[in-house]
Amino acid sequence: MSRFRVQYSSEARASIAALQATVRARFDREIDSVANDPYGSGSTAIRERDYRQAVVGGCITVYYVSDAVKVVSVTRVQEPP
Repeated sequence: MSRFRVQYSSEARASIAALQATVRARFDREIDSVANDPYGSGSTAIRERDYRQAVVGGCITVYYVSDAVKVVSVTRVQEPP
């Protein structure tokens, strides 16, 4: 399986920037597992196979997989409580 490129919506990028440094470092490390296996990595489908949710670095992360072009589009990141 090819590695996917990860891109972020403006909302997701702002949420990531607001994370505490330790949480952000963990998120940055763990998003690599999503890039390597977006349909696995503990993710579940939301309404359809390509619209997914996973806990990444302790954050609820919602993303869309574009398999044809090997892109993961992160649309939302919610920090842990």
